Amino acid sequence: MYLRDCRTESIRKYVTFHLIYHTDHIPEKIPTTEELMGQKMNCSVDPPNWMNVTSYRRQKGLVYPINVARNVARRMATTYFVFPSDIELYPSVNFIPEFLEMLKKPDVSNTTQPRVYVFPIFEVEESSLPPKTKEELIKMLDSKHAIPFHERVCKPCHNIPHSEVSLEASDHKSSAFILSSVSAPWTHREPLHDERLSWEGKSNKMTQVSHVLEGVFISF
Repeated sequence: MYLRDCRTESIRKYVTFHLIYHTDHIPEKIPTTEELMGQKMNCSVDPPNWMNVTSYRRQKGLVYPINVARNVARRMATTYFVFPSDIELYPSVNFIPEFLEMLKKPDVSNTTQPRVYVFPIFEVEESSLPPKTKEELIKMLDSKHAIPFHERVCKPCHNIPHSEVSLEASDHKSSAFILSSVSAPWTHREPLHDERLSWEGKSNKMTQVSHVLEGVFISF
């Protein structure tokens, strides 16, 4: 509620918040949306600090249900396309209109098969500003001010086949996509995340990827 009341208008306009509970740990009383929205925050004080707080989940030894949260967000999305992305990542400037405009153009693949549009992610050093165009991105990659995602952690894990083709393309004025290597604009037809997997598993929590990519043309 503090974020909605005391931060930017964009949070109230574009961000939704959902409460989920473990079936064995449901509170005796769950506040209604009206009750929550009726609460007024004091924006003159600092935001709540949760860094040194032991949460109820940790007290009870519950796993973090990351895929349950993802599925709730997807089910509640009201748009045709859904873009799953980690909160610390952010897309390029004008990503949404440019992506929709790209869909109107002829496809060089000349195929009628379903397509998956892959958007690579790049890490930018803390002292540098993120690139706004592909031209700026290429310069930062050459100077090592930017690197492919997790290149120093597990390069094969996030390597995209033929990604150099996209970087060498001549459309250098296009946006520099700063997105996840496994993320793509989905629709509601794709399978939901496997809710048996949790954050604590520390492995890829998208078991459906192999099925989604099967028999499709991957476009850059």
